[in-house]
Amino acid sequence: MKKLVIFIFSILMLTLTASALNVTLVKPNNGAIYTNPAFIDFSCTPIGNNIRFLQLFTNLNGTWKLTKEVSGQPYLTSNQQYNYQLLDANYHFISGVYKWNCNAVSDSEGVAFAPQDRTFE
Repeated sequence: MKKLVIFIFSILMLTLTASALNVTLVKPNNGAIYTNPAFIDFSCTPIGNNIRFLQLFTNLNGTWKLTKEVSGQPYLTSNQQYNYQLLDANYHFISGVYKWNCNAVSDSEGVAFAPQDRTFE
């Protein structure tokens, strides 16, 4: 009986201390519409431990690619909003619907994108 109690307590402690890496997309809102923007601001919030990078992925040229990245020294702060700005002069926004998402990379918890892509046009 004593072993069973210790086993259950150990599982409970592991459950309470386990942290799942995740990302929340903040802005732009899903479906945001821009008319001739000079720039577009993006914001994401990673939650987890030992987050080394937070990466912005977009499909501005028709295929998904890493567009911007922020890195920690050595780690980013969990549950803090990080911002990216894309300038039209560099990306030449044309009329269309684009997708975006953010990806957190942790030394201890792996890699995680936000659960759902967002769009803007």
